[in-house]
Amino acid sequence: MKKFLVLLCLVSLFGTPIRAFYPAFMNIYQDGIYPNAIMDVTHDDSNVYVAKLNGQLVVMNKATGEKDILEVKVGNLSYTPWSIAVNSGKIWIGTAEGKLLTFSDGKFHQSGISLSWQYDEPLGVENILFDAQGNMYLSCHFGVGFRVSTINNVERFTIHPKGIGSFSVNMCLGQNNTLWVCNYGNHSRYGLTKYTREKGSIYYFKDRTDIPYGLVTGFTIDKEDGIWCLVKSKLIRLLNDEVSESYDFPDICYAMQFDEQQRLWMARQHGPMVMMKDGAFTDYPCPIESKRWMCMDIDGDDIYIGTDEFLLLFRDGEYTKIDLGQPDPQGHQATGINVTEASSVNAPAYDLQGRRLSEMPERGLYIQNGKKRVVR
Repeated sequence: MKKFLVLLCLVSLFGTPIRAFYPAFMNIYQDGIYPNAIMDVTHDDSNVYVAKLNGQLVVMNKATGEKDILEVKVGNLSYTPWSIAVNSGKIWIGTAEGKLLTFSDGKFHQSGISLSWQYDEPLGVENILFDAQGNMYLSCHFGVGFRVSTINNVERFTIHPKGIGSFSVNMCLGQNNTLWVCNYGNHSRYGLTKYTREKGSIYYFKDRTDIPYGLVTGFTIDKEDGIWCLVKSKLIRLLNDEVSESYDFPDICYAMQFDEQQRLWMARQHGPMVMMKDGAFTDYPCPIESKRWMCMDIDGDDIYIGTDEFLLLFRDGEYTKIDLGQPDPQGHQATGINVTEASSVNAPAYDLQGRRLSEMPERGLYIQNGKKRVVR
């Protein structure tokens, strides 16, 4: 992700912090386990940082292409990185186990920041960003958010009031440190949350009948504080609470971001890349096959795309596959996720959107007795 010495926090190159998180286990586990799946990617002046589902952080030197593949561990405990950010000389890692780690001096460390809430379940940290003053914002699983001040005071707020089944797909800061969070869950009236410390959480679609609402699968912000989101096969722009632009767009894109020329780049769920400028859409077919495109980071003229199998570099209309090494053949066992044989449990099971399953899954992640379980 960003830079060791400079606050960057995945900024759309106009200085607007934005983080994008793929609903990690929502789809990749349906077709089996992909340990090389990339959960987050970002950069600084020197390096590209990649968080992988198998519990690795990959640091790639942009000039030489050399890679350091680091196991995300503190002592004997292994963690699954879901999100990364860089601030004040540290790499910050949000994990599936609800821990916030830092990486500096060649080691991973516990941050000392406690993300407490009313239940026993670990709060997977899905997005991290920093404002210009250095305060940190976290969006977590189960619709929970946190603001951590520069002196580590922690304030909790609600992103999605319905809890189970909700993911924060994207998060960004607008003017006056207004936090916008795009939610993916069963309750589509809560698909877009606006948060300020003064007014708390406002569920943008809840009381609106004049604009499309539903599951928001893509979301970003432009330099004029216009909110762009993909909802109900429409790409819409909201400015001053009104729809200022609307386009038909039937595809899902979990990753959307503006470049410094104010072109909107969208990584379709199954590829390829599409660019929108002044209402005109251009496709860039990709000859390299992968099942899902999960996250994206724009670095000048380079676009890094995280897929379920590898990292892609998109430059000048061409794609390059970047191999980030193979995972441990035994796979990564994330602490905090209970491994259970499906046939040994009789309680009803639910998918991560809160829907009851008609039968126990043969593989993948599901919820049972209020706990996340994985069958390999």
